[in-house]
Amino acid sequence: MSNFAEQFKQYNTHRLPADATRFCHAPFNNLYFGNRGFVMACCSNRLHVLGRYPMQSINDVWRGEKAKNLRAAMNSHDFSKGCQSCYAVFETGNYAGVPANVYDRHTHVGTYPKRMEFELSNTCNLECVMCTGELSSSIRERRDKKPPIPSPYDDAFLKQLDEYIPHLQTAQFLGGEPFLIPIYFQIWERMTELNPDIRISIQTNGTILNARVKELLAKLKVSISISIDSIDPEVYPTIRKNGDIVRVKQHVAWFSEYVKEKGTSMSISFCPMQQNWREIPAMVEFANRHGASIFFNSVFQPATCSLMGLPIERLNEITEYLDKATLPNATALEQGNLRRFNDIKAFVEGLKSQSGSNIEDQLRSNITFEEYLEEAQNFINQQADLSLQQKQETYQSISDKLHFMMACAEQDGLLEDAKRAIVTVTIPNLYRFLPSSEDKERLYVLFKEKYLKEVVQ
Repeated sequence: MSNFAEQFKQYNTHRLPADATRFCHAPFNNLYFGNRGFVMACCSNRLHVLGRYPMQSINDVWRGEKAKNLRAAMNSHDFSKGCQSCYAVFETGNYAGVPANVYDRHTHVGTYPKRMEFELSNTCNLECVMCTGELSSSIRERRDKKPPIPSPYDDAFLKQLDEYIPHLQTAQFLGGEPFLIPIYFQIWERMTELNPDIRISIQTNGTILNARVKELLAKLKVSISISIDSIDPEVYPTIRKNGDIVRVKQHVAWFSEYVKEKGTSMSISFCPMQQNWREIPAMVEFANRHGASIFFNSVFQPATCSLMGLPIERLNEITEYLDKATLPNATALEQGNLRRFNDIKAFVEGLKSQSGSNIEDQLRSNITFEEYLEEAQNFINQQADLSLQQKQETYQSISDKLHFMMACAEQDGLLEDAKRAIVTVTIPNLYRFLPSSEDKERLYVLFKEKYLKEVVQ
């Protein structure tokens, strides 16, 4: 965090000319509704759960203590409450790729949120290699061999939304694939009645464009964001299984004309990965041709896709390749896309200094042991395959073992070092490993050997 102030100044040069005193405005003006009923401040922060529908109403969540705690943390540049992934991208220098950017349009703190994000279902027709069954019903059914995720969102939820829709300035719809999710069409119809001027953004994979979709789009002013990770007919199906790039390109052309007619905007989201990094310059040119802004997402998992953790030799190969690209910068659109292209180059450069290290581990050192336990509990509560009793037992098992290890560390005079070290273990790794480890004494020995080796020596 020593360079935070300097980096924060650089980050702010990439943001809208608005209040940039906060790293992110999402906790103050946004609600994100996940596909299991969990409500968070944004789609990137899935650890700090503000509440869960229908156990809590929208009003209870928006005005609750969890929301107040997150706002207080953000006011003091504290990223420990689930905001580590944004901070990881920030540290690499890919400022335009920091997800928090999208919330800069709404900086006023009011009685109601100005923005909502809906990810109410994972219904999707694709099985992307970097995606999971949590976000794609096709993956969940075919790859994971698991039953569908039941949706808690009902008519009562729609009725509660009626109070909020008139106050919204922006609404974003995510998936799955939004144009395959029935409840979204119900919400869109409500918006046409209660707030027809609302700015709507739909994140689509570009594969669905039928008569019903066109009829809906004609009623509203919608900005379209299309996820495309390749335009190469040979590479595209290896990343976005079940997709047809020829049809997607046709749909991109249609959407391009639609946003011109409506006076809205179109963007293309691209995930730079081991499979497609050579297409980065071509994707910028593709976006330029269709009047679209391009945005580069950061892929953390799986390791077979992510650029993070690659050896320095591979990272050098990527930067050398990108350095050879010559891209236009005559128009405002081209200049913006070139700037984001340069940001992704800076992102890869930033990875070089962290090659061989774990970015998340570095970030997590800023949270307390108590906050770590809270994150673990939130994570366990989101595991749909566990019953309520199993969730309680799993958390109790993890909590007991962690407290036992801290007690052992205290006896060794290493308590504070142990607390700083344990939080560098990612929550998913903790969840996968700790419940099955029955020998608590051996567990502490392994922890001390791996994480406290330098202190012990």
